[in-house]
Amino acid sequence: MKDMLRHVAWFAAAALWGQQTVAPVGIFEDHGDVGAVLHPGSLQYDAGSKIYTIAGSGDNMWFGKDEFQFVWKRVSGEFTLTADIAFSAEGGNAHKKAVLMARQSLATDSAYADVAVHGDGLTSLQARDETGAVTHEVGINAAHPRSARLEKRGDSFYMSLAGPSQDLKFAGASMRVPLKAPFYVGIGVCSHDKDAIAKAVFSNVTLIEDAKSGGGVQNYITRETVSIASTDRRVVSVDIAPAETSNGESYPSFDEFVNCFPRVSPDGSQVAVLSYERGTVGCPAGKEVLLRIVSPADKKTRVLARLKGGPGTLGESPWSADGKSLSFVSRQAIPR
Repeated sequence: MKDMLRHVAWFAAAALWGQQTVAPVGIFEDHGDVGAVLHPGSLQYDAGSKIYTIAGSGDNMWFGKDEFQFVWKRVSGEFTLTADIAFSAEGGNAHKKAVLMARQSLATDSAYADVAVHGDGLTSLQARDETGAVTHEVGINAAHPRSARLEKRGDSFYMSLAGPSQDLKFAGASMRVPLKAPFYVGIGVCSHDKDAIAKAVFSNVTLIEDAKSGGGVQNYITRETVSIASTDRRVVSVDIAPAETSNGESYPSFDEFVNCFPRVSPDGSQVAVLSYERGTVGCPAGKEVLLRIVSPADKKTRVLARLKGGPGTLGESPWSADGKSLSFVSRQAIPR
């Protein structure tokens, strides 16, 4: 009986020891797979170099669900998350992703925003603005950044990037995703191939919570294009913003919005408008607006983007010749 009790005590102690010696995760609390991946992901953390090597599988991080390996910490306020990112090997799916992410929950269809560095160099600010919604993105082609930053200010998320021997700078992409405290912030990897595993290395990782600005803002203008079919956006250029003006053309009101700056598509079947909230006087500058398209025949509408805009957001001829995309200018006010 005594021998049996000693064995039971030993196994209990061994089990407790095993629970207490989980591999450290540096500045993060825990890690695990989000979604029903076929191949479990993993994390290797080198405490000396503070380098995280993440292996992740997963079909994708897109549409209404995500599958990936996630290393996370619970956060409640504004933050900046920064890291140098490099894939461990070439090859694999061109759309494999290494991400800096904030998400409401660990559910596969959670609301989230992330900076996603893809295997082919495309770098995007991606977001699902509510649980179960479809993911959208603002992309920068062939960025191949050395370093990336995801920043939360209020309900808005911003992407900053740096190439080799460059300092981080705002990349022109912002998206609004309301997250309730607490939410999850961290780093992750998706192979974009349910039968494969991809690895990425995250170094110089810093997470600054309750990040405060130094006062004031820097205003930028971002020239973008948006696909009519998918509503995904691409940044064309980013510049310091000139002064704003307030004037413009109104479009006959057909719903609860004040609609301004109508631009008719090449075939005449659709009209692009900026839609202000009810009660707005005129078509002022620097306001949160919806970029929408309207079908004059039946007054049906679609939202293409939410942005800060006004006069100058839609040029005289913003439609592509084939009517499949629009060009526009958004304004960003980034805390210094």
